[in-house]
Amino acid sequence: MSRAVRDKGDALAYVESYFFDDENSMFSQWLPRFYYFGPETLVRLPAYASLFAFPFLIFPSQKIFFTLWLAYGAAFVIKAFVLRTVCSNLLAVTQRAVYLYFRYHEERVDEFRWEDVQTVTFRVWRFAPSLATVRLRKRGSPLQIRSLLAGVRTYFTRYQHPETLDYRDLSLTKHHTLRLVVRNHGELYERCKQLKQTEGYTFRLKRKGKSPTYVYAQ
Repeated sequence: MSRAVRDKGDALAYVESYFFDDENSMFSQWLPRFYYFGPETLVRLPAYASLFAFPFLIFPSQKIFFTLWLAYGAAFVIKAFVLRTVCSNLLAVTQRAVYLYFRYHEERVDEFRWEDVQTVTFRVWRFAPSLATVRLRKRGSPLQIRSLLAGVRTYFTRYQHPETLDYRDLSLTKHHTLRLVVRNHGELYERCKQLKQTEGYTFRLKRKGKSPTYVYAQ
């Protein structure tokens, strides 16, 4: 194991270092390694492939250049799948945000703030009721991303001075939807209900499919 990869027992403490003073962990779970696979993934794969293969049809004489372009794009796509399927990823939920910790050499932490969430949907798996796909969708348009200049600045900071980069800057305004597969999802569902009642968040909470009764600790 690489020296930079944190032990699993210390991962939650590392995520908690991002918390505000009044934040407390309400729910945490190591996600199944296959949590990124699903219908959306099957749709996106041919979309990515067509995007990078399209220039070959328009400029067939520039095969070398577009082969490099295809390899460059494929590297980013493959990396995204590896981070969500091969690596062990930790989900931590507080009264302010959802944190997703990627256990790999950069120790990336993504953050989804509850105040920005519009809908939370639980879709229980028919053949494995203990699992559910949880989708958190932000308010506004998915095209409302940070300025191009800020994105370029973050990109160079990431590779030139990674020790100064807060990796949440890579995701706070980039991802419009967070999709997870969670085990024993009943507790997380009850925590979301609790957040709406005690913290006053206005996100819509929906559950699809039959869910087993789950009693959680107060």
